[in-house]
Amino acid sequence: MPIKLYLLYLLFTAAPTVAVYIFQHTLSLCFKNQAVTFFSGAIGTFFGTFSMFLPQLSWLRRSLIWGYYAVLMFVGLFDWTRDDRYKYAHFDVMGIDWNFFIVLLFICVALYIIGREIFKRKEL
Repeated sequence: MPIKLYLLYLLFTAAPTVAVYIFQHTLSLCFKNQAVTFFSGAIGTFFGTFSMFLPQLSWLRRSLIWGYYAVLMFVGLFDWTRDDRYKYAHFDVMGIDWNFFIVLLFICVALYIIGREIFKRKEL
């Protein structure tokens, strides 16, 4: 079993989840009406998922925290053609984009600090 790849997959799935959770929680603290938070999450999820289907628009995936699931994905489908379908298709490990993982960690820390300051103001 490729334990290293499973652990990387866990890390690259958990990191965007934490970032989205912190962002959504911070929005919940900012707005009294929770519909704003709900719809921002729903729209962000739609655009993040939709960005996976547009590989030529890599800026879209990298500009949304919901798109970081696609940015950090390191397994891809290769040799798929319309004519042969899955006859020669296979999954393979691609290069890992560590730069955007570090960017995501900075985003998590920044969102946490902002959310913590908002929470402190709410307490007073």
